[in-house]
Amino acid sequence: MRSYILKILFGILVCIASQSSQGHEEPTSFLELHVESGSLNASLVTSIADLAHELEEVEPQMLLNPSVLHQHEKQLVEILLSRLHLKADGITLTGSLISASPVPERDDIRFNLKYDGPPQLRELAVECKLFPYDSRHRTYLNVYQGKSMTRQEVFEGAVTTATFSISG
Repeated sequence: MRSYILKILFGILVCIASQSSQGHEEPTSFLELHVESGSLNASLVTSIADLAHELEEVEPQMLLNPSVLHQHEKQLVEILLSRLHLKADGITLTGSLISASPVPERDDIRFNLKYDGPPQLRELAVECKLFPYDSRHRTYLNVYQGKSMTRQEVFEGAVTTATFSISG
């Protein structure tokens, strides 16, 4: 009888673990901005579940296939850039895609982006609301100048903007 109860408990635990691993419990994205002289390079890592929500005909796991990702990367980047705005000294910067690649161990996609900026950047403003349909979504921002991280922010809920000085 004890063996039977242990098997039932084990089965319940397996079911709970599989449901929580398949769920989208903490919707997060990670944005790194690397400030260089005259440009900003960005790395944006976001969940395949969030990205697939933007594409009606694509299931999340399909985006981990490089050919499927390549087929949809332009559309995804247009959507993401329409929701991620950078201003350098009050001037809106235009982002462009360098590359997009799957991160299968995390069920994420990494977008490497480039923004052309002024040669002497003094102030950077970031407006970020990547997935407006999901009020729980958080985007973690790390800003680097050279190799040093100089700023961290979290965009979530009503917090969608941050402005900060860049030391020269």
